[in-house]
Amino acid sequence: MANCGASTAHPSCSGSFDGVRAHNNTVYVGDGVSQTVVNENTTKKHGLTLTDNIVVKEGTGTASFNLRSDGVTLSHNTLVNVRSAPVNPGGSTADPRFTDRTGALPDGLRLHTGSPALGAGTAVAGDVDKDLYGNPVADPPNIGAYQGPGVAGAAPDPVEAAPAGLVDGGFEKGLADWSARNATASTDTRTGSGALRLNAPAGNFATAEQTVTGLEPATVYELSGWIRSDGTPTALGAKGYGGSEDSQVSATTWTRTALQFTTGANSTTATVYCYREKPGQAFCDDLEPTGSGPEAVLTSKVKVGFGGSFTTATGYTPSTGENVDGTLSRMAGSEQLDGGAVTLASRDVLTAHHPDYLARYPAESDVSIRPGWFWHASQDSQVKTPAKLLDLYRTSVGRNSVLLLNMPPNRAGRISDPDTAALASFGQTVRATYGANLLVPPGGSPLTDEQLTSAWSPAGDAHSGETVLESPQPVTFDRVVLQEDITRGQRVESFAVDIWDGTMWRTVVQAGTIGYKRIEYLSAPATASKVRLRVLGARANPHVAKLGLYKAS
Repeated sequence: MANCGASTAHPSCSGSFDGVRAHNNTVYVGDGVSQTVVNENTTKKHGLTLTDNIVVKEGTGTASFNLRSDGVTLSHNTLVNVRSAPVNPGGSTADPRFTDRTGALPDGLRLHTGSPALGAGTAVAGDVDKDLYGNPVADPPNIGAYQGPGVAGAAPDPVEAAPAGLVDGGFEKGLADWSARNATASTDTRTGSGALRLNAPAGNFATAEQTVTGLEPATVYELSGWIRSDGTPTALGAKGYGGSEDSQVSATTWTRTALQFTTGANSTTATVYCYREKPGQAFCDDLEPTGSGPEAVLTSKVKVGFGGSFTTATGYTPSTGENVDGTLSRMAGSEQLDGGAVTLASRDVLTAHHPDYLARYPAESDVSIRPGWFWHASQDSQVKTPAKLLDLYRTSVGRNSVLLLNMPPNRAGRISDPDTAALASFGQTVRATYGANLLVPPGGSPLTDEQLTSAWSPAGDAHSGETVLESPQPVTFDRVVLQEDITRGQRVESFAVDIWDGTMWRTVVQAGTIGYKRIEYLSAPATASKVRLRVLGARANPHVAKLGLYKAS
């Protein structure tokens, strides 16, 4: 049994769960804090059971469930102002009446004598004998961590109701709170037991909408939700707030989408909807509007360089993640494609979204040197090898991303020997391989001077062009490294590197974007003294800062 306070930015209950039974916990999420109660990052069924817990959200911010499987089971929990909760038999949304919820923990989260959570729980097999306050476990047990008879005294102030918002965005009650046309409730869900099915007949449309009240005027809101379509567009949108916005999904798997809208100077309502115009079927689930703050006033529209990795036909497509900020995605021209890939700032997406300006969207690759994020002695033999780390370096740093490598400390607070040995060997290999550029043309070149802001560009304002570098002696290489001067923005969309074999040019690398760094491996070593770089396409006059040839040690 535990008490968890989330009155600051970092709640004190977290972890990774598989086959875990969580019972008799108390979580209070205070004003200004948003917390995900259970966050499933994958569709794997975790087998998590939550019984006799209390979760209370008060003030601004949200507390919610983000579930991607049906492997989380709830029973006899008290959930106050909690969004997107699955079915919770025997549960309650009544104020549990903490003695002093904003006071010191854990005493402030004891229950008042008038609490409806007293004796309202269900027995859990193998439970402990006493709670953390020293009270014997009640029979029947209380809901929450406190198992005493209740604390007498003045009645506590009631928990404030959550600000008015979308009702049943997870369609757990069917369409009772929705105005629908050619739409029905469905059990084909992303989470929980309910979802929305849109059945648009030929010559007609399908929609379900709800008017959200209690919004603040001149305030930025984000509306997010999940859509599974049939290959043709289905829209999540908002209207009636002084404008209209929507975001469309065609993917045939559950896909998260989000949009941002700003209420008018006197507007306190907005209509949220899922809509399908073309004949066919689609599903919507887990719709949720959240406030982002007062409307920002832009004094100028600044164009920021193409940061991160934008995708072209032959470009690098980063893998997707669920925690995508919808506002930033639209500013960068981000869209999730069928199959789950994400395209960032591709021409098609920019044309579709018409962003006012472009934001840098830096990529970060998070990975642990061990199978998990925490140290376990049993995993000493499973530390990633130097060869695996080198491949991760190529697919992260060498694909215009930042590599964030987790190194968990052991119980002595130190990094274990297998980890440090692998990391040291990895670093030594990187330095040995990429320490010296084998391409050294007489008289130098801005492509080989190791200065990021010293770059080669095609003449004039051309978006394509080529340049040739010669080395005094033939060099043998199997690695090619390119960099752009990103202080001028990421511009290159596609390029090729060729070598002169004595009679003709032979292409050894042809790829998409470059960005801060691109590392390409050759299938076999090549030897040449003359190398040609061709920029095949770019968003603007490109500035290539580096062309390097290297040989694996």
